[in-house]
Amino acid sequence: MSTGSSSSSSPLRTLVQRLFIPLVAMIIAFVAGWINGSGHASSGSWTDATVTGTGAKAATVVVGGDTYKVATSVPAWVDTDGTWRSSSWPACLTDSFSGTRPVLVSSTSADKHTVSLLVAVDCRK
Repeated sequence: MSTGSSSSSSPLRTLVQRLFIPLVAMIIAFVAGWINGSGHASSGSWTDATVTGTGAKAATVVVGGDTYKVATSVPAWVDTDGTWRSSSWPACLTDSFSGTRPVLVSSTSADKHTVSLLVAVDCRK
């Protein structure tokens, strides 16, 4: 006498095999990549910098002993009302601006070399 077991998979088992297992694998891969990459990049902090407008949509930014020349756009900036903008020119950096602005500089290391980039400008102050 047989108990009548079915050779076909249940709908729940099929759903788990098709969706849940790949999703878990992607999450594990993402977390592993995040952990592995975290040792190579470091976020900066907001620092007051001396900024001098050098023309239409161009400026020189001095942070500590480093000088950054930016033109056309910056990756991100905060408008006077606190709105974040991206890939455009900060309204507070006119071609005649000369003064201090908070900036965010981030450093990334690759192959024993560190690259620092101006990431954001804060126009609220």
